Amino acid sequence: MDQHEALAVQADVAKYEEAERAVQQVLDKWGRLDILVNNAGIIKDTLLATMKPEDWHAVIDTNLHSVYNFCHAVMRTMISQKYGRIVNMSSVSAEFGSQGR
Repeated sequence: MDQHEALAVQADVAKYEEAERAVQQVLDKWGRLDILVNNAGIIKDTLLATMKPEDWHAVIDTNLHSVYNFCHAVMRTMISQKYGRIVNMSSVSAEFGSQGR
């Protein structure tokens, strides 16, 4: 039976420095990085008229900036390897909006 290893890395995906640190931990352990799956997302359901600025920023930082943070952090490695895959996940809310989203 094949044995597989996993590495758990805690990071605030909205912070660029933490994305870099998380990627570096993977590189330190295995020396390469073949796939990145961006799957972080939060919802702060409310109408725009009643949404607090800090809630708006939390959603944008987690749902959008995290994609940039991690893509940018893995880019040089994947280019130098001449191999890498990036999968960006989305919510069903991207297809079907509703009040407060």
